[in-house]
Amino acid sequence: MVDRFSELLDKKTIVALQGPMAVGKTEFVKHLCGKFRSSTVASPTFAIHHRYSSMRGAIDHLDLYRLENEDELETTGFWDFLSASEGLIFIEWPEKMNLDHLPFSWRLLMVEIRFLSEKENEADESSERMIKIFQRQVERNS
Repeated sequence: MVDRFSELLDKKTIVALQGPMAVGKTEFVKHLCGKFRSSTVASPTFAIHHRYSSMRGAIDHLDLYRLENEDELETTGFWDFLSASEGLIFIEWPEKMNLDHLPFSWRLLMVEIRFLSEKENEADESSERMIKIFQRQVERNS
């Protein structure tokens, strides 16, 4: 799965990870970063932002769960990341921001992770999950 997903990554890619609490969004990031021989990946829930070094370059990982509003995103330095000539950015809880504000020069991949069981609150590490991947499609007038 990780190998196939990594083929979707462009020079500048944002991966928006959606799904309920404890579904495995950070685990998804850990596995993908492992492919790029990244430093240790940890949940950025309390720090909001972590940056990892990898053979691919810098990888930014944000968890927006604790943000009260989109204005608080400014304090993370997020908008500065988008001025880079390349990058890989993971965003957990992207529904806390307006994804329409992202520049079109960055590929946006939406990843939805859901439990297959209806008993989400009883899920453990062996719980089965379903992953859907969507890409933002943009029509531009010539």
